[in-house]
Amino acid sequence: MIDYIIKKEDNCLYIVKDQDYLIKDIPIQRYFNSLLIDSFTNLQALEKAMKKLFAFNSKIPIYVDEQTLFMNIKSYRLEGSIYINYFAILSYYEVDKEIVVSFYDGHCLKLKSRYCFYNQIKKCQRIIEHLKL
Repeated sequence: MIDYIIKKEDNCLYIVKDQDYLIKDIPIQRYFNSLLIDSFTNLQALEKAMKKLFAFNSKIPIYVDEQTLFMNIKSYRLEGSIYINYFAILSYYEVDKEIVVSFYDGHCLKLKSRYCFYNQIKKCQRIIEHLKL
């Protein structure tokens, strides 16, 4: 299971998956499209459908499958993009106006954008509730 994806200044993707740290030198859109191909969709179509279905204006979570729902902490269009898999989160808590996210694999990630994090949690919960119907 993928825990999170970060695109750093070198434009490489740093992916934490199954307690491994993978580095890929590909655009993040291409990586997301490779994950979405089994669902017969791509990133652009998924974003369009989510906007229409849930009336999301920006920072749309990316639903891949039953184990992967990426929270959009910092969009792929920006430097330092961050996507966290909602289903990989064990717990989270605030420390000095930051969020510390703990994952089932036993590691943590510190985020500065706590408002965005909480907003993404709400969006992911809406998506999950919709899928359960």
